[in-house]
Amino acid sequence: AIMFVSAAAVEHFFAARPPGVQDVPLPVGPRCWGTGAGTVAALLQQGIAPDRIDAPAHDSAQFDSESLWQVVKGSVRPGWQVLLVRGTDQDMPEAAMQAETGLYDNNGAAVGNGRDWLAGQLAQAGAQPHFVVAYRRAAPARDQLRRRFCELTREQDALWLFTSSLAIGALQQGPANDWSTARALATHPRIAQAARDAGFGVVNESRPSLPDIAASIKSLR
Repeated sequence: AIMFVSAAAVEHFFAARPPGVQDVPLPVGPRCWGTGAGTVAALLQQGIAPDRIDAPAHDSAQFDSESLWQVVKGSVRPGWQVLLVRGTDQDMPEAAMQAETGLYDNNGAAVGNGRDWLAGQLAQAGAQPHFVVAYRRAAPARDQLRRRFCELTREQDALWLFTSSLAIGALQQGPANDWSTARALATHPRIAQAARDAGFGVVNESRPSLPDIAASIKSLR
């Protein structure tokens, strides 16, 4: 199986296909796992047959590794090879991101950033997880972040919507600010906790689907 952590992972992974196979339909092959609707849509765009895709149901309480595991754990067999395609926050040579020798660093640790909980579950089930970095995440340029930050903080009745903990980390790299009176809406409990740790005074949670986020914003306004 190949597990994609996001739609970006799908996009960049398939962009690395060798010339001449870009438009080849993919009706057969390994299972393709995704954690949410965006990743599933990206896989379908790449020609992956729907019956090869495993993901949490559209009405799942969350779209994360834990929810995905509930879907796939019954099919995992000892000896399975599972490739986890994810991103990194570190600067890496392009060759290391693409070459198989770049899957691990000199200490044997998997490259890339992301929660390794799913890899642990796979190992316990007898499967062999492997990692590959398909893209690099980066915060906006400091001047761009500072300018946008100043525009937003002028809004006294602002509601901050966070869909990743990394976004909160990037925000904290901007100008110092007292968040004790600010309100945040987070799409996952871990993101919500990161917002609380950053000092946001009011933090609400929402399911990460567009209708639920819209309903949450409406109720908070």
